[in-house]
Amino acid sequence: MRRMLQSIWTNSRLRGEVGWVLSNKVGEVGLHFLAVKLFTNILGKAIYAEYSLVLNAAQVVYAATMVPIHEAYLRYHHTATADGVVGHAGRIVIRWCAVVTVVVATLAAVVSVPLSGRANLGTWTIMAGGIAFLSYHWRRSGVEILDMKRQRRAVATQNLSFLMIQITLVSLVNWYWTPAAYRALLSHALVAAVFGAIAIRPFFREVFTQPVERKSDIRGMVLRFGVPYGLLRICQWVQGFSERFILWAQLDPATVGLYVAAYPLCGVPYMLTLAVYRALLVPVAYQRAKDIRDPGQVWAADKVLLIGAAAYVVFGAMALPVYLLLGARLLTLLTNADFVLPSTTLLAIATARYMQSLGGVFDAFFAVHQRMANSLSFRLVGGLVVVPICWFAIQEYALLGAALGVLVASAIYILVACFGPGGCFHLVYTARREALALARSDGERKEGS
Repeated sequence: MRRMLQSIWTNSRLRGEVGWVLSNKVGEVGLHFLAVKLFTNILGKAIYAEYSLVLNAAQVVYAATMVPIHEAYLRYHHTATADGVVGHAGRIVIRWCAVVTVVVATLAAVVSVPLSGRANLGTWTIMAGGIAFLSYHWRRSGVEILDMKRQRRAVATQNLSFLMIQITLVSLVNWYWTPAAYRALLSHALVAAVFGAIAIRPFFREVFTQPVERKSDIRGMVLRFGVPYGLLRICQWVQGFSERFILWAQLDPATVGLYVAAYPLCGVPYMLTLAVYRALLVPVAYQRAKDIRDPGQVWAADKVLLIGAAAYVVFGAMALPVYLLLGARLLTLLTNADFVLPSTTLLAIATARYMQSLGGVFDAFFAVHQRMANSLSFRLVGGLVVVPICWFAIQEYALLGAALGVLVASAIYILVACFGPGGCFHLVYTARREALALARSDGERKEGS
């Protein structure tokens, strides 16, 4: 840790990157708090829950349809650049994203009216969610590609500007007219469309100015890396969001609104640390491990991730007592008195968020080693246990049961992902052993010559 901090301090590029990443993530958290404060007061419990659940549901659609090719390209980008095949790979990615977003938006419009009554949603909520999916994920793709290129200033500027305008428009529309989830979603979609066009332009320019004569391995990368990653993200979604849909089914929208409002507050230090870890360290690890056949490169990437994992564990544990002592006051400040929960419940939610995000920290090791099948098998275990655990815990303990169920399921996942066959411990230990052996062999060869 000390050596890494020294290298950051003496490297002007790294100092700039750290500054922009921290500014982006801290600003993102602050704006998210502002959004929760405004939306809970303007929309109320039930409509805020409906708006949030539709955005959460869109994430599993994204994981099933776009993550396989999107994440495959992110992991493949540096190799594609070195091989001069960005033009071919990028065109395939763009075509796929265009087809998926249009099809999802069209299907959402078709099923919105017939499904709304069965799902206890507003008539046009699903349709508005489909439009939001179409526009938001073009913006998301453009920003994540910029982030992978380590263009931190552009990422921070675009992301924070988007959030500020999106929060303002959603609030104004629902304050001026009668609050409705579909109005909030359409406002969200409009702002995302504008910023999506801005974010994706550099990628389009790069792709369509490159030759396509040389064929890329993007399709193979999708099969080897992207499809397991997409299935993994679905399992992550089940682990991270299924409890609120179980609350919706077993209890009532107002209770879901209470849980959804407390959820971001209780996850602030963990999501912020995880976001910085992913934005700052994972691209560096990907860059170091361009060739996973080279154990030296892989071990160099693992060391970066290990430092980040240790920092997360320490800083995250230090934040937990705050929720027991000040959680209720902070929640009142964030929302209003109608959304307050007991301090013990807030501590349970915070501990669950801590464990959830710790699982996300370990996911990066599998991505660097391109062992997504291993990660997927462990996430399947977590996904399979979380639904029955949460279902019975919510029956017994209502809202508190949701937090307890997520906590238990996350702990099970972390144990199997770290210490199971092919888990993080095995991957890191093997990379280190092979890297040291290769270094000794090179040293002996040099001495012999």
